[in-house]
Amino acid sequence: MKKRKDKLEQFIRDHRNEFDSADPPPGIWDAISRHLNHAGPENRPNHWLWIWKAAAILFFGLSAYLLIQINGNERSDITWEQQIAEFENAEQYYNNLIQVKRQELTTYLDEKSPFYYDFRQDISELDSMYILLKHDFEINSNNLVMDALIRNLQLRIEIMDRQLQIIQKVKQAKNRNNEDVTI
Repeated sequence: MKKRKDKLEQFIRDHRNEFDSADPPPGIWDAISRHLNHAGPENRPNHWLWIWKAAAILFFGLSAYLLIQINGNERSDITWEQQIAEFENAEQYYNNLIQVKRQELTTYLDEKSPFYYDFRQDISELDSMYILLKHDFEINSNNLVMDALIRNLQLRIEIMDRQLQIIQKVKQAKNRNNEDVTI
């Protein structure tokens, strides 16, 4: 391969003058320039670009319309009483799960724990917000308040899960340190 390359380079060096002597005919560059100016994309309207833009706008508009229609129809099939029953079931499930997680956390955390104060503060804030939302739900029963109540319960569970994960990591680190000491 290298031999071929060397031969090609040698051939080019030997015939350099023959390559350099070929000049384009006069006026060829002007003809090319005129041809490019007439056929350039800036001078020619691009109908396909407009068609694609219109298709994209139509697609997104239709998608948004169908999404709104589908979501609107889902709720209309369920009566308000059924929604309340579903909410009460979800509320009971989440509250039971919160109680289990609270009991699990109280076995790990004592009041001297560095995590205890932050955990209690976060949970207290969510408890207070839940009470306010529950009061608002009694006055103004609607889906937004119902969804906010469920989200509040989910946030409490997430906080407790994160707290349990932190406790597990701390325990694992302590176990590793104890294993290092015993080895």
